[in-house]
Amino acid sequence: MSKDSLKRLYSHIPGRSGIFSIAASFASLFGRRETTGAGESLLRTVSPEPQPDHYGRAIYRYEPECDLSVIVPAYNVETYIGDCLESIRHQRTSYNFEIIVINDGSTDGSLKIIDSFAKKDTRIRVVNQSNQGFSGARNRGIDESRGYYIAFVDSDDALEPDHIQTLMDALIASKKDYVTSGYSRIDEKGRILERVPDNEYGTAWARIYKRKIWDGVRFPEQLWYEDTVLAYFVKPCYSEQTIRDTSYLYRVRSGSISHAMHGKKKAVDTYWITKRMLADYRTASLPWTERIYKTTLNQLGPLAYWRTKALPAEQRRLVFDCCCDLLRQTKEFSTFSFGGGRALKAVETALRTRNYTLWTLAGAYGTMETMIGERL
Repeated sequence: MSKDSLKRLYSHIPGRSGIFSIAASFASLFGRRETTGAGESLLRTVSPEPQPDHYGRAIYRYEPECDLSVIVPAYNVETYIGDCLESIRHQRTSYNFEIIVINDGSTDGSLKIIDSFAKKDTRIRVVNQSNQGFSGARNRGIDESRGYYIAFVDSDDALEPDHIQTLMDALIASKKDYVTSGYSRIDEKGRILERVPDNEYGTAWARIYKRKIWDGVRFPEQLWYEDTVLAYFVKPCYSEQTIRDTSYLYRVRSGSISHAMHGKKKAVDTYWITKRMLADYRTASLPWTERIYKTTLNQLGPLAYWRTKALPAEQRRLVFDCCCDLLRQTKEFSTFSFGGGRALKAVETALRTRNYTLWTLAGAYGTMETMIGERL
């Protein structure tokens, strides 16, 4: 059953919140508790903890020279990069923009296609580098940017013709720091599958940002789930304008990075990146708020559950064990108590009592509620 079919089926289950409450009560009383406290040393044997990089650097080498920098990281996307660049080139907009394509060590025909576009459009700048991963490519694009505003477009995605104009108009009129739009899901041939006007996901794309947001902020390198940086260092710190535009075209394809993550040991990066974000948040001396606490519960609950779902049971229990330790060791959260929705309250209880059964139940429920746009 597809994700969309599951979403539609779940949304029609009557009384699902009441069912969850009953199940959570039983899990709280009789659920399996993990008391090993095995910690991170064992988790590192599953997938090593990447060492911190210096993504906090943010000294721009260039003064702004245009309205917008559109950053396109590209790695082995010869099938899609042409459509992506063509859609950006033909934007109907009064704003002047540059397109920075970061060729991140592609070994297929991507570079040849990118260079052919750069020869016919002076707005396209090509930056070649050895493979640094998605974060490294985005970070290089930020370093190279010369716009007052910044946008990210994944190289297998595309834009409808009025995307830039619509988002820029909304952002400037709002006087906010960044704008978030909805998006459309398209198939591998570019056919629209679904219009999604409310963007509930923390992705870097389908947004335009003031350049200042990326002063001091970069994507964490060597880690999966790099967009987590938005949840800790963009959303809590800057003002957002949301619009129900769906002109960003997100391509659903079997060979995408998100599909490739399924069942891989590196999925435990869901824990490592949360640990990294909390450490960096502390270093930045930012305020520890209810919002950051909720974000962390979501990271250690539904997101950790979903991302590690295909791992062997013993590895998932090890991730859970480390999540419990991380929440306990974050002293800034010692007096916090979540007073919101059912799912995250159950996650909080599960983590503080090391109740693995309750964690899996709350993770599954929270994941589905997020998919249909309900409050956690």
